[in-house]
Amino acid sequence: MIKKSKKSASDKNPLSRIIHVDSQDTKIDLTYYDEFKFEEKEVSNLEECFPLVGKGGIVWINISGPFRRNILESLAVFFGIQPAELQEVLDSETYVTSELFRANTYIPLNVIQFSDEINDIVNIEIDLILRSNCVISICKNASWKIFEPVRDKIRSNKDSIRQTAIDYLTCSLIDTVLDNYFIALEKFGKKIKHIEENIIKKPSSETLEEVHGLKRTIIHLRNNVSFLKDTINWFHGIKSISFTDRTKILLSELLDGTNRIFDRVHTLQEIVSAILEIYLSSITYRTNEAVRTLTIISTIFMPPTFIVGIYGMNFKYMPELDWQFGYPLTMFFIFLVIFLMLIYFKTKKLF
Repeated sequence: MIKKSKKSASDKNPLSRIIHVDSQDTKIDLTYYDEFKFEEKEVSNLEECFPLVGKGGIVWINISGPFRRNILESLAVFFGIQPAELQEVLDSETYVTSELFRANTYIPLNVIQFSDEINDIVNIEIDLILRSNCVISICKNASWKIFEPVRDKIRSNKDSIRQTAIDYLTCSLIDTVLDNYFIALEKFGKKIKHIEENIIKKPSSETLEEVHGLKRTIIHLRNNVSFLKDTINWFHGIKSISFTDRTKILLSELLDGTNRIFDRVHTLQEIVSAILEIYLSSITYRTNEAVRTLTIISTIFMPPTFIVGIYGMNFKYMPELDWQFGYPLTMFFIFLVIFLMLIYFKTKKLF
């Protein structure tokens, strides 16, 4: 068995795996095409799709929504294995081509989307299973139409996609995953910029917590992109699949895309680190401003304190105490010293 461990996110982080649940909201879309014809429809069960496998043409079965138990059982029968074994593969967080799957290939993918509702990145688990002329895509969340661009290309036969083999369709699906990364990272970058502006204007403990949240998200993004790159390299090296020249070109573009995504994530990580430094510098600056203000106030009141200390001494012979204008002169002198010190500090631009 060929395996590669996949780094998953914490359950507390938006980047988390979607859990398998029982539901009646699962949608199964069948797309069948070859060089001369095209057909797509929504089916009620997988048994309607399986007879097309191995009869020529390309069969694409897209399962979106919560993963029902009866779908798991139907897939297990189709692959000739036990449901528990298939469940183990789907939950293994590894990409697999093994004696368990025989000539089948399992590819787990993490698609990221930027959710406007929570103003953060969310991670959606997608599984691809390849068998002869069939690819099965399992999207655990029906609210995200991840592969709609690929379906549009097949409908319009853009770039003559109907004349290609199953390997090109698989790469096209992975290419859509990369497109979602670029879109999500663009919106995530705008969020980072907004937080940066807030920190410059008014740093607070809440903004600091947001910055730490950004750092955690970026760490998960780096893990996702690294795994995605490894997955593409692994898929390219599968000996049982004869890739066409067109598919090899697309694979090279996918690898180049993952490198650009990784560079973008690295850039965002550096920006977040810079934002954290800006926050610390801003806090230090505000602290220094407060200390400087208190120092100026203390300095201004030092001469009056000294004068009051002198005349607060209990010596019997202090000639100023018997002067008729001793108190007014002392107060005048105190205020004169304060006034002169304020002028001096203002000249030095200390406040």
